[in-house]
Amino acid sequence: MDRELRHLQDVISIIAYSSDLFADDFAASHLSVNPLFKGEDLGLAIRDLAGQFILNTCVIDNQTSLVREAFGGAPSDLNDGRSVVSDLIEEPVSGASLLTIDVLVRREGGASYILSLCALPRIPATNMPQTEKSFVSDLRGSPASAYQASSRVHLAGWTVAIDVPGAIFSGPFRRSLLVLLVAGGGTLALVLVLAINVGRRIAGPIAKLTELARTLGVGGKVDPPVTGINEADLVARALCSTSRDLSRRTQELTETIAALRISETRLRQASGDLQQALDQRTELLNRMVSAQESERQRIARELHDHFEQYFVAMLLGLNAAEKAWSRGDKGHQGIAELKEITLSVSRDVHQLSLELRPTALDDFGLEAAMANYLEKWRERFSLDVDFVGNLRGRRLPPPIEITLYRVLQEAMTNVAKHANAAKISVALEADPAEVRLIVEDDGTGFDKETAAAPGGPANGFGLLGIRERLAAVGGSLIIETAPKRGTALFCQIPA
Repeated sequence: MDRELRHLQDVISIIAYSSDLFADDFAASHLSVNPLFKGEDLGLAIRDLAGQFILNTCVIDNQTSLVREAFGGAPSDLNDGRSVVSDLIEEPVSGASLLTIDVLVRREGGASYILSLCALPRIPATNMPQTEKSFVSDLRGSPASAYQASSRVHLAGWTVAIDVPGAIFSGPFRRSLLVLLVAGGGTLALVLVLAINVGRRIAGPIAKLTELARTLGVGGKVDPPVTGINEADLVARALCSTSRDLSRRTQELTETIAALRISETRLRQASGDLQQALDQRTELLNRMVSAQESERQRIARELHDHFEQYFVAMLLGLNAAEKAWSRGDKGHQGIAELKEITLSVSRDVHQLSLELRPTALDDFGLEAAMANYLEKWRERFSLDVDFVGNLRGRRLPPPIEITLYRVLQEAMTNVAKHANAAKISVALEADPAEVRLIVEDDGTGFDKETAAAPGGPANGFGLLGIRERLAAVGGSLIIETAPKRGTALFCQIPA
C-alpha cells in the first residue's frame, strides 16, 4: 500500500507542475487532464483557498462526487509544499471507500489553489481483502477474533489490521493430523512386518557366519557355508580364505622365529668367542707391554749396573795414564780426548737407561714423569715446551701410563727429527671415561693426502709405532696437520 500511495504522490506532483492544468480557462484544462486518468479509478479536484471547487473530475458510478467531507486538506496543513494523504472515508452517495492526496499549488501573480487527487475504490480493492472482518483502523476498537495481523502504512499514518477466525487455521491442521495418524499407523505396521521378515532372513546367515568365525578362531578348518545371501556367502568365503592365509603365514612366522632363535644362539656364541678372543688379545697385549717394559727395565738396569762400572774403571785408568804423560805431549792430549768421549758416552748411556725405564713413572706417576721428561728434553734441545696436566696425582693403570709415556717419547723424537719446530705444547687430560694426550707443534707439518701413501710420514715408523701402542690398550690416534702449519696429535685411551 505504501508503494501505491507513493505512486499516486508522484502522479499529483507531475500534475501540479503542469502548465496546461492551471491555464486561464479551467474548462479547457479539464479536457487536457482527462487523458491522464484514462483507465484509472482516479479523479482530480481543484479548490481555491476558501474551499470552493473550481474543477472536480472525481466520478463514482459515472456521477461526479461533490462531497466536501472527502477533501479534508486545510490550507494550513499544506503550507510546507508537501502532499497530504487524507483518512480513508466512506463516500455517502455510493458507499465506496475514498481517500484524497492534497497539495498546495502556487501560480504566478499570487494565485494559490489546492490540488486534490482522489482515489475512489482503487486502493481498498487492490490492497485489502474484501471480507467481513477486513478493515482499516487504528486498532483501538478492533473486535476480538481468534487471530489478528496488522501492518503500518507509513505514508498515510494508517494501521491495516486483518482478523482471521481460528477455524481457518485449525480445520486444515486437524485434517492433516488425522491423515498423518492414519498414514503413520499404517506405515509403522508395514515397517514392522518388513523388519521382522528381513530380520528373519538376515538372522540365519549371520548365525552361520558367527559359527564359521568361531570355528576358524580356534584353528579349525571348514568349507564356506551357503547362506542364500550373496553378501553373506562372499563374507564366508573371505573368512575361510583369510583363515587359510593366516594359518600359512603363522606357520611361516613360526619357522622364521625358530630360524632367528638359532641365528641368535649362534650369534651369541660367536659374540662370546669374539669377546673371548678380544679379552685374550688384550691380555696378550698387556703381557707384551709388560714383557717389553720388563725387558726395558732389565736393559736399563744392566746399563746402569755394568756399563757404568766399566765407564768408571775406564775413567780411572785414563786419569792414571794422563798423569803419567807430561802436559803438552801428544799422548797426554789423546788421553784427554778419550776421557771426554768416555764421559759423553757415559752420560748418553745414563740418559738411555732413564728413558728405557724412568724411575719417576714408578715413583710419582704419569704426570710427574712427563713433566720431568719434558724439562730435560727442553734443556737438551733448547726448545720452548709448554706442558699442562690435570691428573692432580691420580694414578692410571700401569699399561695406560706406560703407553702414554712411550707415545710422548716417540712424538717428541719425531718433532726433533722432522718438525723443525720452535714451540711445542703438550696437554694431558683425564676424565672418568677416557684419557687424552695432545702434542702440538708449530713446525713444517705435511700434506695428509700424500702422507697417507705407503712410505709417507703418516705411515712412518714413528707414527706407526704410536698407533700400535695405542691400539694395544684400545686407544686411537687422530692427526691434524697441513704444510707449514704445524702438526697436532690427539691420542685417546678409554680410562
